[in-house]
Amino acid sequence: EALKILKTIKASLNNPAEKTDYWDLINSIKLKLCLFIMADEILNDSKVKRAKPVKSGGKDLEQQQEQLDDILQEFQNLWKRAGSRAKRQAEIEHIDFLIDALTLKNTAKTRMLREMLQKLNDELVKIV
Repeated sequence: EALKILKTIKASLNNPAEKTDYWDLINSIKLKLCLFIMADEILNDSKVKRAKPVKSGGKDLEQQQEQLDDILQEFQNLWKRAGSRAKRQAEIEHIDFLIDALTLKNTAKTRMLREMLQKLNDELVKIV
């Protein structure tokens, strides 16, 4: 149900090129991050059964990494144009919070998601 709501919100977002406020500009990126976190490819137990991350290959893993790379690229593009250091730091802290929240349930799928979010966070820290 939540995934359906997020997809509806995504479809209704106005063109970010018309926005000038940082928080309006970042909405679509944050929405994509939410969709990534909630995606069936990661949260479906039948897809992630192992404690160790997949080292290579898996089509689902490749698609997830591509989605995360796209999110990172969008952050980079936005941060070239807008966002103070404090606003960028707030985004990093938000991702830190998500990573910490995922420690509440220690399963293979949450470990994989934490690892992927940590990689995103590490890359964002480099460009703040």
